[in-house]
Amino acid sequence: MDKYMSLAIIIVAIVVVAGYIYVNGSGQTSTNILSVQGQSTVKTDPDRVSVVINIETLDDDASDARDENVEIVEDIKIALFLLGLDRDDVSTLSFREYPEYEWKDDGKEFKGYKVTHILKVLLEEEYFDKTGDIVDAAIDNKGYVSYINFELSEEKQAEAKKLALEQATRDAKEKAESIALGADKKLGRLVSVQASDFYYNPWVFYEYAETGGDEVSARKAATNINPGEKDVRASVTAIYKLK
Repeated sequence: MDKYMSLAIIIVAIVVVAGYIYVNGSGQTSTNILSVQGQSTVKTDPDRVSVVINIETLDDDASDARDENVEIVEDIKIALFLLGLDRDDVSTLSFREYPEYEWKDDGKEFKGYKVTHILKVLLEEEYFDKTGDIVDAAIDNKGYVSYINFELSEEKQAEAKKLALEQATRDAKEKAESIALGADKKLGRLVSVQASDFYYNPWVFYEYAETGGDEVSARKAATNINPGEKDVRASVTAIYKLK
C-alpha cells in the first residue's frame, strides 16, 4: 500500500510541476510578444481617366424602348470611333430592362419600360485631352455622363502597392522598436507580418448626381482634366518577440 501511495504522490507532483511550467511558460511567452500596426500613404499620379456614360430610354412598349436605346448607343459609339478611339477603349458596364413605376399616395403608377445601358470609355494618360470630346459625343447623342474618374493601370497599381507596403512594414518595425525601448526590452525576431489593408479606388473627378444632371458642369469638368497626385494607403500587422 505504501508503495502505491508513494507512486501516486510522485505522479501528482509531476503533474503539478508540469502544469506550473506550462502556465508560467505560456504567460511568459504572451508577455514577450508584441503586435503592432504599420501604416503608410504613397502619392502617385493616375495614368488613366475613365468616362462613364449612361443611356436611358423609356417607352410603353419594351421592344421600342430597347430599339431606341440600341440606336443611341450605336450613335455614341460611332461618334467615339470618329474621335480615334479603338473598340477596346469602350466597354459595357451593365445593361438592364425593367418596368418603371412612380409611387403615389394611392399606390404605384406604371410609367413604361426602361432600358439602361452603361458604357465606360477608358483613356490612357496621353489621350487625356480627348475627354472633353468624349463628353460632348455622349451628351450630343442623347446620353449623359455619370462619372469622370481618375484611375491607375495594373502596372501603376502594382508599383504603388509595393512601395506602400514596404513603407508600412518599416513603420511597423519603427513602432515596435520604440515600444520595446520604452518597456526596457530589446526587439527580437519577427514572428509574422500580414498585409491587413491596401486601399485603392478610382478617384471621382466629376459625378452626375452631385450636379443634379447639369450638362454644362460635365462639359466644363472635362475641359479641366488635371489629376495631380493622389493618395494610396496601406497597412500591415507585424508581430515581434521581445527580449
